[in-house]
Amino acid sequence: MKRAVSLLFVILFLSVPHIALGSQPTDVLREAVDKAIRILDEPGLASEPERSSRLEDLWTLAREVIDFQEFANRCLMSDWNRFAAGERAEFASAFVDFLKKAYLQRMANVYEGQKIRFVGEKIQDENNALVKVEVLWRDLQMPVEVRMLKSHSRWKVYDVVLFGVSVVGNYRVQIHSLLRTGSPAGLIEILKKQREAVLESEE
Repeated sequence: MKRAVSLLFVILFLSVPHIALGSQPTDVLREAVDKAIRILDEPGLASEPERSSRLEDLWTLAREVIDFQEFANRCLMSDWNRFAAGERAEFASAFVDFLKKAYLQRMANVYEGQKIRFVGEKIQDENNALVKVEVLWRDLQMPVEVRMLKSHSRWKVYDVVLFGVSVVGNYRVQIHSLLRTGSPAGLIEILKKQREAVLESEE
């Protein structure tokens, strides 16, 4: 399951800066794939300190194409009103930092030259789009849906669905379960502790 989630992040983190304002969602992702693969294919990714530098490059690109605030907001959904404004901001920051530490290294490890084929695009309305792709990985052909939202005239990713499983939906269930017996402050503390646990495991 962890490799599957990591593969989702390989797809999520395919991005490119300075996207043209008139670009369609598929154009954005296609250009993004080329940019990310060039970074992942660089020889320096296999050793330090080049590896850390390349991973930071990927993360910088990810922030250009992924609407992390929207991602975090949708993960809260029905629990949104339980959070004060300051707690929402703190949750988003802690959650994104946890995702970075938990998956950035694993993302590079799971990349094995997968090929991505663009299958179709559906513009749902002026601000929402769905891009369908297929990921060819070993003997598997995996259907993937990339959900995108137009933010400040730019198309950005806010969710990825693999085999019918949504990244946002997956985290939403986990978060709701934790909040059933805990508080927003407690959830934020859990995210911070898990981030620290990941850092310790890398030492």
